[in-house]
Amino acid sequence: MMSQNFFENLDAVAREVRNCKEVVFGGVQLICCGDFTQLPPVRGLFCFQSPLWTECFPRQRCFELQQVFRQRDAVFLTLLEETRKAKVSTESMNLLQSLKRPLCDHDGILATELYTCNKQVNKINECRLQQLGKLILEFLAKDAFESKPALERLLKYCTAEAKLLLCEGAQVMLLRNLKFPGPDPHVDIQLCNGSKGVVVGFTAPDKVLVRFIGVPHNVVIQPVTWSIREKITSQEEPKKHKKRGVCENSADAAQEDYQGFGNDDVVEEQEQNYRTLASRTQIPLKLAWASTIHKAQGLTLDKVTVDLSNIFECGQAYVALSRAKNLRSLQVVGASQKSFRCNPACLAFLERLVPCPHFQPQHDFEISVVWDSPQMRGYLGLMPMEHFKNGLRKVRIRLH
Repeated sequence: MMSQNFFENLDAVAREVRNCKEVVFGGVQLICCGDFTQLPPVRGLFCFQSPLWTECFPRQRCFELQQVFRQRDAVFLTLLEETRKAKVSTESMNLLQSLKRPLCDHDGILATELYTCNKQVNKINECRLQQLGKLILEFLAKDAFESKPALERLLKYCTAEAKLLLCEGAQVMLLRNLKFPGPDPHVDIQLCNGSKGVVVGFTAPDKVLVRFIGVPHNVVIQPVTWSIREKITSQEEPKKHKKRGVCENSADAAQEDYQGFGNDDVVEEQEQNYRTLASRTQIPLKLAWASTIHKAQGLTLDKVTVDLSNIFECGQAYVALSRAKNLRSLQVVGASQKSFRCNPACLAFLERLVPCPHFQPQHDFEISVVWDSPQMRGYLGLMPMEHFKNGLRKVRIRLH
């Protein structure tokens, strides 16, 4: 979650960039969404505890979104809502106890085990890898950067590992949203961040053949690039950045050069229009017999086993349980009332929220959009740039 300090720093930058220091965020229209009952900021207070928050979002403009998309089961949704607010009923505790039963594997792919600590996770993944008794290959990331602070900033969010160990039979998780040709030439196969699979072979020194759950054929995974970029102004000349690290098993970046941390926004403008401040090129896979709850936040897991015996942070248990899509694919061990915590400030914030109004079908409304990048244009239909005057345009949207 965003911290108060980061929120206020963004405000200062926006005022400076827009040369409008008397108005919050320089007059930029903000739409913020998130769930504060998940894992808290690493340091400091929540952003909603900043005095700026009420200036940007008066109470009547803070809404609670109530439609859940990952889960559909009403019983599971009730359980998650209770764990979210750390108010777990006896019925829900009994349900959690019933979920101790083991899960069946799916086509040889075991459930991902979620733990609170890296030490537990690394030990399990390393042991499982060695137990396979196969030749283990090492894939080293290729890092490049202009400055060490830029690299540190990248590695803070980048999920790719500096050294990736794989062998045939290794259970892995995809770290990026990727698209591949399917059996039907008119329909692509889309794999999301968090998709589970098993390594079935290696087709080249930098290409891994993986069998994913629900995919009718094996998929070749090759290196992709995580990067931090900035647009070059007309006065600037592109700078060559320093290189660090070795990547004997990784060739150039994949044909699709991805920008950001795990999304699939493809850079559409020519390479010379951007300067790369830092980048890491690596095969977008990680060992996935086990993972930390922190690294699993935001993922949807096909099958998951959650260990709640060592919960130490608010929202940890809720984040772990909500990775599953249904109760059939969830196993829970170590659950007790002590496992569920919610920050009192978050509970108070939730109580102040207004239920989100329901828009009627065929109802039109207008929004103003400031275009920052070609990716943002794509979110509303890849409208040609010539349709925009000074980057600002009123867009009419019809809800169906």
